[in-house]
Amino acid sequence: MEQIHFSSSTIAGYAVSGICMMLLAVILVIVWQKRTHAPLLPLIAGAVVFPVFALVLKQPLAYLLLTADNSVSRTINRNPYLMYLTGGLMAGILEETGRLIAFLLLKKKFTARETAISYGIGHGGSEAVYISINMLSYIVMALLVNSGNIAEITKDLPPEQLPAAMEQISQFASQSFGTSMLGVTERFSALMLQIGLSVLVFGAVYDSRKFWLYPLAMLLHTAADFSIVLFKDQVLLTECLLFVLGAAVLVTAVRFVYLPYREKEGSA
Repeated sequence: MEQIHFSSSTIAGYAVSGICMMLLAVILVIVWQKRTHAPLLPLIAGAVVFPVFALVLKQPLAYLLLTADNSVSRTINRNPYLMYLTGGLMAGILEETGRLIAFLLLKKKFTARETAISYGIGHGGSEAVYISINMLSYIVMALLVNSGNIAEITKDLPPEQLPAAMEQISQFASQSFGTSMLGVTERFSALMLQIGLSVLVFGAVYDSRKFWLYPLAMLLHTAADFSIVLFKDQVLLTECLLFVLGAAVLVTAVRFVYLPYREKEGSA
């Protein structure tokens, strides 16, 4: 079996990128709150909805469609494009529905347009913190591997899953410092996307004439997740694509939904 080893630069990349991701979320919250003094509840709502809908509620659906041994999962797993599309659809449907429910509840007391941005920062910031914790957890994995305790990582896996797990660990070990830092750029792009999508769903809830923005947000979310597979071997191109998509969604949502919004529409 090939000896797996995490270099110092690889470990440093996970550490620096993880810390930067978390700082990005924290700084964005501080700057937004200091600038607007917006109520905290919409931001908290976004921070709660992300783990509930993107992590907890997604698990049984992902198990049924991707992990369980059935005709549907076998069909999906035979085609990488179909697998990524399924994952993107699950994220798009669940997260945008979570946004929809959150805004329906928030609408009763929070009618200012800042609610859309606050929620988006909470949702995207929560995701950034989750990803940053994952990045930092790789350091623990690296230390275990380098100290010869790789068995501690794989001890609970069934034998048939061991080769795939070892291959994944090997991929983590081959990550360069620069590639890890690209993850920070990805989080910046994701934050723009999450805020933009939040503004779109805000518009769908606060103006009944624009309810079509809700399915549009689902499609855009799915497209963003699915785009990863299109250029999966070209990391820099993928990051550029995600940045352009995130910026386009945010700018368009702010220009055509956020700025034209009037508070009286939310209370009508």
